[in-house]
Amino acid sequence: MSNSSQHPYLSPQRPSQILGKSTVLKNLYNHTKELLSIQDVIRKHLTTDIHVAAYKGQTLHLIAPSSAVATQLRYRQRNIIALLRQQYPIDKLKVSVQPNEPEPPQILNPAIPPSAENARQIADTAKYIEDEGLRKALIKLSKRAKTVP
Repeated sequence: MSNSSQHPYLSPQRPSQILGKSTVLKNLYNHTKELLSIQDVIRKHLTTDIHVAAYKGQTLHLIAPSSAVATQLRYRQRNIIALLRQQYPIDKLKVSVQPNEPEPPQILNPAIPPSAENARQIADTAKYIEDEGLRKALIKLSKRAKTVP
């Protein structure tokens, strides 16, 4: 018999069972659903990629990807509040800017090996380096030289 059936924390449970045991998790789950609902309403009426960061008291905190989008949100603040007031008691919008991070390059070009002449110069220089780690690294680099066909 497996240990998972004997230990109560390892037995499979439905999400409703887990949420029923912890009021903190239940409140967190309900707050998350509320934020996602607000974000859906905003994204249906605005074409930009806006994220809902927080909703506390009567203040809604939105995150815009650029200062231009943030300015547009501030100009449309009354309309957004009126739209959301149908379901949520929101009186104030706070807008922050958080630019989207660019994706790192997927394909990196391989390093160009040193020419035979450069490799010889690197090896000659390495002879006079006192730091053993640096000397070994330079010798290793000099051995990567291009071979002339």
